[in-house]
Amino acid sequence: MPIAALLLAAATPAQTVAALYAPYARAEMHGDAGEGHWSAETAALVKRWKVVTPADEVDDLGDFDWLCHCQDWDHKAFRVHVQGQRMIGPDLVELRVRLTLVPGSQVGERLLLKREGRDWRVDDVIATDLPRGLKVALHRTIAADMRRKRR
Repeated sequence: MPIAALLLAAATPAQTVAALYAPYARAEMHGDAGEGHWSAETAALVKRWKVVTPADEVDDLGDFDWLCHCQDWDHKAFRVHVQGQRMIGPDLVELRVRLTLVPGSQVGERLLLKREGRDWRVDDVIATDLPRGLKVALHRTIAADMRRKRR
């Protein structure tokens, strides 16, 4: 189990967000920071998307990081600030988050975290480039990638 996943065990939603974004503040951050943090439903969609993603071109979700909504950031300047938290149900919480990517550049987003067992997992990400959420974007992109493969 990845260390970040261990940190999430029984964490509060805000602690989960801190662990989720901790890799962005390290110079050696590689790969998908969301790996291991997705809810079961979202993880299944990500897995399905990876299967149908075209090898020879970038699809609508392949050219930016879904958690920071960026391609580049300054790990020395990267900061995450939880601006608010709202319980939507007993096992679902929405957090408003502001990310500092580089000095003077911030992005805002809403994260929906779902409690699965003792852990809080990212169920959806809503931001300017994902206005209807990551899950809707995954469904649409999977369908578009499948149509592209049939051609």
